[in-house]
Amino acid sequence: MKTQDFEQAIDALSIEIDEMYLVSGYGDVKAAWGHTQSQYVKWDEFGRGFSAEIPEERKGHFDLDPRHEVDEWTRAEEFDLKFE
Repeated sequence: MKTQDFEQAIDALSIEIDEMYLVSGYGDVKAAWGHTQSQYVKWDEFGRGFSAEIPEERKGHFDLDPRHEVDEWTRAEEFDLKFE
């Protein structure tokens, strides 16, 4: 999926986007990370959602980095992206 498709689908879930990995030269998303107030969220290239709890001491920080702060992700269908 293209970057714009991912951005629109993530915005529809009201989740803040932290980072996207793109396939070089194509603009397709390989993976994306974001967060809510209490959870880190990750998507694979198909838009399947995964989540992990934000530790209490990290909640409210502006420099959240789910790529490096989470060791284990749980499959979270409620965060699956719906592409139009």
